[in-house]
Amino acid sequence: MTAMSDIVPLLDLAAAINAEHAAALEHARSAVQRARRAGELLLEAKEQCAYGEWLSWLKDRCPDVSERQAQRYMLLARACLESPEKAAELEALTLRGALESLKSDTVSDLAAAPRKSVAELVIDARLEVLTRELERITAEHDRDRPIMRGGLPGHMEAAQRCGERLRLLDDLIDETCRVYRDRNELLLRRAGFNGRQIHSYHVRVMRALDGGKAYPEAIDVGLTYLDSLAAEPAAEPA
Repeated sequence: MTAMSDIVPLLDLAAAINAEHAAALEHARSAVQRARRAGELLLEAKEQCAYGEWLSWLKDRCPDVSERQAQRYMLLARACLESPEKAAELEALTLRGALESLKSDTVSDLAAAPRKSVAELVIDARLEVLTRELERITAEHDRDRPIMRGGLPGHMEAAQRCGERLRLLDDLIDETCRVYRDRNELLLRRAGFNGRQIHSYHVRVMRALDGGKAYPEAIDVGLTYLDSLAAEPAAEPA
């Protein structure tokens, strides 16, 4: 998917959605993959549309894609993004079979509880990879620790491995912080805060961290600032 700083314009999304829809109907062998991609594009377009404008945008810009078809494509995309196992199962079917298997996921299911955006799903997947890598490094360090402490045979090699892991750990922590920052920005944008307000939030959090506050306390500083904006919306116009 596109990065937040490189959002695809709605007109370009419409053209891409129409192309994927046509390809899904014409190419049986890749129909499910094409329909899934159309669903991902539809989800991205829906996120960009203002409240209440989605259906009219779909009708105007993608006249060959009915509302029901769009809903099925989006359900297919979400099912594949949320579960690699489900994706493999669906992509082994015909397009009709894949969409039929999603009949239990109705439009009311989409509205019943907040669902993550495509960008959030991508960020969550990245966080899962980083978490597994951190767990692996921790487990390897725990295995080497008795060797280093006891001066057992191989303790020099164990110490060298430890040093390499520490360097890798620094990189993983930096990457994790960047991913969490992207996730926080998505949530704040969803809550209605604009780019300048979000930047001010991050600045306050970083200043609090530089001042020696623990991460939860630094986040509280940023949230207090956002609360002040909600209490006095005129103080910083959107």
